[in-house]
Amino acid sequence: MARVKRKRNYARERELAIRRGETGVGSKSGDATRHRARRKVQKKLGRTLSPTEVVDHINPVKDGGGNGHSNLRVRQLKSNAAHGGRIGNRKAKGEKKS
Repeated sequence: MARVKRKRNYARERELAIRRGETGVGSKSGDATRHRARRKVQKKLGRTLSPTEVVDHINPVKDGGGNGHSNLRVRQLKSNAAHGGRIGNRKAKGEKKS
């Protein structure tokens, strides 16, 4: 049976995602907060961060962390990605079991 391709309604998908609480809107979104943090750190350091460096929020944005200097640090992408997603005492993705 042939599969019928339908044209996706991206505006509708975005609207539903916002209603479900899956994404923020505009300058209040988590992505916008993280982008502002990266620009802030780059300005403070006086240089552009390399692609392997990321700005890490010590207290995560999703848990109410802000963009204050005391909550930001520069980390290597690999170590930050391995740390992310930790829930309680469970290991995060990329970490080896001990």
